[in-house]
Amino acid sequence: MRGSSLAYPPVIEALRPFIITYASARRVSEFPEEIQALCASIGDRRGNLNFDMMALDAQGKFLKRMNAMISPPQFRFDPEAQGKDFKRQVDSFLSGMKLPEPPKKDPAKLSLPDVLGDGPMAGVRMFLTFGSNRLNHYRTPTVEAVPSSNRLKKILAHPEKETRIGADGILPWLEQFYPPAIMDGMGGFETIEGEFTLRPAGSNGKSQFALLTGEAKIKLDNRTGISYIAQVSIALEYDQDSSDLTRVRGVMETTFPKKDMQGRVVENIRMTAAIESRPE
Repeated sequence: MRGSSLAYPPVIEALRPFIITYASARRVSEFPEEIQALCASIGDRRGNLNFDMMALDAQGKFLKRMNAMISPPQFRFDPEAQGKDFKRQVDSFLSGMKLPEPPKKDPAKLSLPDVLGDGPMAGVRMFLTFGSNRLNHYRTPTVEAVPSSNRLKKILAHPEKETRIGADGILPWLEQFYPPAIMDGMGGFETIEGEFTLRPAGSNGKSQFALLTGEAKIKLDNRTGISYIAQVSIALEYDQDSSDLTRVRGVMETTFPKKDMQGRVVENIRMTAAIESRPE
């Protein structure tokens, strides 16, 4: 959904009366059976869909469909302009449908996604930024809130000596390190592999510290097989008399190889993620 006009706030509000399901695939034959059956029931024999929306009633009866026209170059890859045009198409799509009136509420207040929980290290917040690129694909701000599992906190407990951990130890963080606007894939990963060093880094009398460093090789599941190396550097803080993790600050960095549909690298774009623990 990153970079998608579906995430444009006015579009979300317009679609609020619906229960939304979303599926992504390279061709119709790879969709879930329910979607394939729906396409067949309305006589749709196309092998590929670009960006289709279908509305069903409360009993699952097909009502209407829209093949959205998304043309980023027409809007100079400006997500606000693209979102407004997609909202216009959604309004036309919904015209004539009898929809429940949404409850009146106060104007929305924008806030960053967060992790709720008692005590330290309920999770982390990750801020992704991107270097300038020829077509400005990555203007959409990207902020992710990632809960901390007990397993992750156990793996990152203060080490008595230098130790090694695999990429699966911090997989929830590595899985957020990808750009928006992946146009030729399903939005997942083929592999995430790597090894990291976790070593003690002294004490200030109130807290003790450790450093996590290393790199992971990330390969997307898209058709052109994009892969990149994530360089990871994270500082970890613990109570002086406990191995329990209380706070993290760190960065992930890479150069993302933007490819065309033929698999040729056309740009190398700097991608950085800043990581902070939540709550503070």
